Amino acid sequence: MRSFVKLLLPLSLTPFLLYCSNLQTLKVWQSPSFTKKQLSKVLVIGASVSQVNRMVFEQTFSKYLAQQGINAIPSNEAIGDDYTNRESIKNYARKNNIHYILVAYQSNQEIKKETVYSETTVYDNGSLMPVNNPNMAYDFPYTDNFWAPTTFVTVGQPQEVERVKSTLMVRLFNVATGQKVFSIETLITNPDSLSEVSQQLAKALLKHMK
Repeated sequence: MRSFVKLLLPLSLTPFLLYCSNLQTLKVWQSPSFTKKQLSKVLVIGASVSQVNRMVFEQTFSKYLAQQGINAIPSNEAIGDDYTNRESIKNYARKNNIHYILVAYQSNQEIKKETVYSETTVYDNGSLMPVNNPNMAYDFPYTDNFWAPTTFVTVGQPQEVERVKSTLMVRLFNVATGQKVFSIETLITNPDSLSEVSQQLAKALLKHMK
């Protein structure tokens, strides 16, 4: 597990993304010696300085894998706050026959501020209401007072909004050899929710894994 342990320490200092809405796959790598059918008994780690974010991510990610028939264990349940400790991970993996360790983390985030103008729409429906008439749908007393809305648009004050782009990585390690067997790099744009991040990453992982 040497390669995995080297990776954990810097990742544990990286804040995990809080929101998500659009995911794009950038890169995928898979070891020739690994196949999707081999994926079983996985310890899921979401590297984050926030224990709440970590818990939400790991629970959602593990739940999705479980729905696909893969035994996935969230590290917050398995080893608690000690998930960056090499011995804790090795001991848990050995005692519980863990085959793979999955690490997800945010490697980069770009926030750009853009100026947008809000738009307020006001409708003017004319001066006279239509009158119900048994012989016709509506009776308009004057032709210049049709019940047809006219739209007036007023432009509001400029506002600054943030556009967020975050690069997220998922790496899978073989416990027996300590070597990486799969990795996927993704780009999240204009985030929405951490649960959605987790599920989209899990879906992308299985989609691109052969």
